[in-house]
Amino acid sequence: MQGTTDADNTLKPINVEKCTEESPCSLRKNVQGANQMLFANLSEGFKNEEEQVEGDEKAIKTFTREEVAKHNTSKDAWVIYKNKIYEITYYLLYHPGGEDILAEQAGNDITDYVFQYHQWVNVERILEHTYKGMPK
Repeated sequence: MQGTTDADNTLKPINVEKCTEESPCSLRKNVQGANQMLFANLSEGFKNEEEQVEGDEKAIKTFTREEVAKHNTSKDAWVIYKNKIYEITYYLLYHPGGEDILAEQAGNDITDYVFQYHQWVNVERILEHTYKGMPK
């Protein structure tokens, strides 16, 4: 197409916005054509300053399983997968099986669950920018 550049053809990172009283997640609409690979590409915007620190300066945060279990709603969803903690709140909209089925697992270790239903899915790639830390 004439007049376009490579920059015109790239996906822009999604704008991260936490759920608040003014902007509750319950008002979110499912993203048309949503899928996990689209989320993986768009989630570049989830990188926080801590992730962008290079070398030894980057400290890995740790959380107890009890702390993870408190993040068990569709407005604030964390999971443990292969001994890593991920925040999946925004991924819920992109889950091909629907938001509810994955939201039911929020606050839990989903490793066995994923292996049971999706052993071929590269969860680490999809959620890499939502990494929170490690369980204690």
